[in-house]
Amino acid sequence: MENPQLIPKATIISLPLVTLTYVLPTLAGLASVGNWENWTTDGATGGVGYSTVLTENIGPYMGLFFCVVAIASNLAIFNSQIASGSRGFFVLSDANLFSRFMSKVSKNKGVPYVSILVYSAVTILLLKYDFTALVLLEVAFSLGTYALVALSLLRIRKKIPLEQRDKALFKVPGGKLGLKYCGYTPAAAAAFVMLINGTDYFLGGIMLLPLAVVFYIFFKKCYGGFYKENPVLYPINPATGLAAGDIVRIGVFGLFVGVYSMISVPFLRWYEGGWGPEYYAQTYGTGFLSDFDCMLNILLIYGIVMTLVGAAVFAVGRKKDHCLAKELVS
Repeated sequence: MENPQLIPKATIISLPLVTLTYVLPTLAGLASVGNWENWTTDGATGGVGYSTVLTENIGPYMGLFFCVVAIASNLAIFNSQIASGSRGFFVLSDANLFSRFMSKVSKNKGVPYVSILVYSAVTILLLKYDFTALVLLEVAFSLGTYALVALSLLRIRKKIPLEQRDKALFKVPGGKLGLKYCGYTPAAAAAFVMLINGTDYFLGGIMLLPLAVVFYIFFKKCYGGFYKENPVLYPINPATGLAAGDIVRIGVFGLFVGVYSMISVPFLRWYEGGWGPEYYAQTYGTGFLSDFDCMLNILLIYGIVMTLVGAAVFAVGRKKDHCLAKELVS
């Protein structure tokens, strides 16, 4: 990337602007119509919202205008989501962890059009499902991705010495303290946000996270990964068929998920214990999601199992990769 130092400059300008576009209209709306306790995004309930502000102060026709603007705004957000989300397919394909077909780009603009079309098609198929189910599927993986992106910064900067870094790399201000802040803070925030997102969402999300390992193993064995491009730099462990160190990393992942799940139990009992049982019983009616205590028990059992499995896999990985390291040295 040419001149990556534009990133912090753009952030300094864009973040206040984005914040003000939310804060100022809300403050103006509250000042003009009041009734802050009745503000809602659900117009069907008869509450107060931005559309109410426009219709009461300007005229009924502004309600239609606001509807058109809201649709255009959401389409723009969705368009950017497709553009950014499709890059995941493209990068996986480029890393030999997915079909090469997904890395095709347009000749003129270099747009990964195949990934965008596939992403759009999957979105259309998912439209018929309940929004809550989609949130359960997405939130955990999205937050996990954000955390890994932040933590990978620390890993990359530790792996690549300063004198070997390309000048095109983005420079994090603040020295080592600033680097750790940019790495650990977003990861901690993602972990905390997942916890306060609701016991139902947390339970569904953390139980789906191991699917990432399953898919990785499947695509690694199918497409080869980085080993296919550089077998010397990224050797395969013949005992596992995975990259050197993968079993250890999978073990660490299992340990993290298990401990995180167990820690969530006392936190969620404190955070939602006063209102959780009644809320989930009213929201779901029947099933384990309607039973707050049942969900916490499942999280505890799941955490214990994942911790034990993670520790076992980690021990096996240390032994297998240690043998591989000896073979590479010899």
